[in-house]
Amino acid sequence: MKKVLDLAIAAAIAGSAQAGTINFTTTAAPTSDLDKRTILHSQIAVVDGKPVRLNYNTILRSGDAPKGSAMPFGTVIDKSGKKIRAADGSVFVSSDNDFSSKQATDGERPPACGCET
Repeated sequence: MKKVLDLAIAAAIAGSAQAGTINFTTTAAPTSDLDKRTILHSQIAVVDGKPVRLNYNTILRSGDAPKGSAMPFGTVIDKSGKKIRAADGSVFVSSDNDFSSKQATDGERPPACGCET
């Protein structure tokens, strides 16, 4: 039996607030080593009562070097932006990315990621 998670979405449009709903089909928790290495995601969202098929698209993988990027994706940096180096002196690139985003932050364009390193 599939459960849905109800979320409320609010948006201010032309000075008035409107609310809608979005529900996602559940995704089973991984139970095997293979499951843990497989991309699992909701297949369908229901937006304001209408089903919408969802696809998962890989944006970047660790070590990918997007055009114009100063460093490979997943490069771990300190709070001042200096690259962290491994014991052998190489630049440390995390393979433990928790999420990726194309959303602009502080006026800059990512790629940005959060790592569980």
